[in-house]
Amino acid sequence: MTDPQDVQAEGTSQTAEDVLAARYRKLLRWYPADHRDHYEEEMIGVLLDDAAPGRRRPTPAEAAVLVVTGLRTRITGTGTALGHPRWREGAAVAGVLLVLGLAVKAVHPVAVMAGFALHLPRAWGAVTPEVSLLAAVWAVAAVLVLTPLRRTAAVAAWVAAAAQAAVLGVSYLEDPVAVLDGTWVIVASFIAALGLTVAGGAPRLIPKTFAIGAVLAVIGTFCTYALTRAVPGESLEPLVRAPFHVYLIYNWRLDNLPADVFLAAAAIAVLLGLRRLAPAVRLRLAAFVAPPVALIVVVHRVYAGFAASSPRFDPPVLLTAGEWAGLVLVPLVTFLLAAAFVHRVERLAELVELGRAARRR
Repeated sequence: MTDPQDVQAEGTSQTAEDVLAARYRKLLRWYPADHRDHYEEEMIGVLLDDAAPGRRRPTPAEAAVLVVTGLRTRITGTGTALGHPRWREGAAVAGVLLVLGLAVKAVHPVAVMAGFALHLPRAWGAVTPEVSLLAAVWAVAAVLVLTPLRRTAAVAAWVAAAAQAAVLGVSYLEDPVAVLDGTWVIVASFIAALGLTVAGGAPRLIPKTFAIGAVLAVIGTFCTYALTRAVPGESLEPLVRAPFHVYLIYNWRLDNLPADVFLAAAAIAVLLGLRRLAPAVRLRLAAFVAPPVALIVVVHRVYAGFAASSPRFDPPVLLTAGEWAGLVLVPLVTFLLAAAFVHRVERLAELVELGRAARRR
């Protein structure tokens, strides 16, 4: 005769296993549907065999592995990952566009001082060796990225990215907030270098309007400050001595109209270049640009307290290991989610097209 306690224990064990299997099944939704159709039951069987008796929830490590591998499977699709022609082309365009944008950002303070120098020659003294170095390496990378020298362009992008990280890194102990604000630049720099490397350097077909837009942006920046006039009774010297991130201060006045024209033309040139790209490439370009954008948002929202409190101490408070981990994970997770979104959008588009084709028959 069966012991009632054994029956009760068996029922309890079965219930716990069902709950655990259901939770594993929810985590497996991170995998593509076709992958689940072939492997879901097998994967759940393996997971249940490895689970301790009576456990009702996946461990945090199991959940993390399933989510990451599920996203990776969605991104890789057939296993080609970034080697797929669409991703390679998107990486190439992202690399070129980011290099040009970062070159404009690096040359920006030099253009500012060149404009100020027309009124105040001492302005050139504010161009530090670090600023000059970044302007030079990014300018070289921007020129090479538009030439057929693909491998050289990728190497130049890596050198510029390393220089960007080094210039920010050496000031970390004295000014951790400046490094925090510049983390998106470092991420964008390495995405640009990695994109060009994965794509084999600069591609053959990149809209020339991107380069035109970069040049116009630099000219517009120069004109903005070349045409700036000191308010009566005030001096330009406070602006010249201000940190470089303050130089975006700008008053809309009639004497800056030529600068506005150049900057508007730069924006139009970039938009025209984006319009010439295939929709699939634009989607992937957005996926590559998403990580630094997400990092900007997170730094200004989540790390606002640190940025406000750190400078109040002497020496300033530094970022903790957990805060650094967040800065590393945000761009990585953002790219994985963006790439999964691209895969889902294109999969849905394929299904819609198949449905239309079936109705036409």
